[in-house]
Order: sequence, then structure tokens, then C-alpha cells
Amino acid sequence: MKNFRSEDQVRTALRSVFAIAAAVEHPTDITTTSKLYDPPPPAGDLNFPPQPAPNVAMLIALAAGDLLGTKIAARAAVSLLPNLAGLPDFGPLAIAAHDRFNRLGQRALFAVIRTALPGTGVLLPGTPIEHPDEAGALAFTGRLEAELRRSVCKAPDFAFTDGQRHRLMAATTAEAVHDELVDVVTAEGCL
Repeated sequence: MKNFRSEDQVRTALRSVFAIAAAVEHPTDITTTSKLYDPPPPAGDLNFPPQPAPNVAMLIALAAGDLLGTKIAARAAVSLLPNLAGLPDFGPLAIAAHDRFNRLGQRALFAVIRTALPGTGVLLPGTPIEHPDEAGALAFTGRLEAELRRSVCKAPDFAFTDGQRHRLMAATTAEAVHDELVDVVTAEGCL
């Protein structure tokens, strides 16, 4: 399955918010071995001040909002991100965040697909997507579009392009629909 965001994109987003919080002038100075709380700081460590220490989970949630959009990130802040805040080094935190961000994106998109397929129980990547005719395929993409607008996209006027709609209509498995939706939501106009 296609990743929602690449490791590089996650690392860059995390570096940006962490650099602001730690007053690091150049985000690229934050390396995979940078410690989050180790005073006195060797070059590149973040050295968050002990009082008041920034809420690392909140910084991760800010990066998630930048990468996943605020609707998906809101779920992240509550469920999956707080335990990342306990990791002491930036590198492992970025790797774990990449994994979690992508799982959140996948869950959100599979929920959209499940909603657009009434009567579908368990939805797995290999679940076939079949439409009785072109009208059924169009109705499916209409439900996908409405559910994306409601639960993922922040743009209230979000709409599929003709090409996106055509590719979604032609997708034959839940994974193929998911992968097309990744392209749709990470393009301009949704998040």
C-alpha cells in the first residue's frame, strides 16, 4: 500500500516544529541522534528548557496536522501520539512518527472507503470493489467525495478532478482505491 507521507516529509515537518519550539535556527541541525531533553546540549540537540518544557506530544500533533490535515491529526493527538513523546532521540521519534502517521492516514482512508460502500463489513486491502454499471461506479465516487469532504479534507469545496474520478471508478480493490485516494488527498486542494 502507498504511504500517506514519506519518511523525509515526516522528518522535515517534525524538524520544523521542534526547531521553533527549541529556538534552533536551522532545522537541518536537528539530526537523527539529537536528544530531546539532554542539557547541556551538544550541537544539534534540542535541549528543551526544563520549565516550562514544551509538550512534545503537542509538537508531534502539530506536525501531524501539517502532514495529514487537521481532521486526521485530531484523532492522532488523542490516540496514537502521546507515547511517542517519551522517545529520547529525534531519529527514533521520526521513524515511529512516520509509521504512525501513515497508519492514521490509511485508517482514515479505509474508513472513507467503507462508508462509501454500504453494507461492507470487514474491509481488507484485497477486498474487491465491483460496481454493477457506470452509474453505480459514479455513485460510489460521489459517496467517496462526500465522505472525504466530511472526514478528511479541510476544503469545504473539495471535489475530484475528472481524471481522479475516472481512476477511482476503475479501481478494482480496496487497496487500489486507497492508493488513488492517497494521491488525491496529498495533492493540492484537500489537506
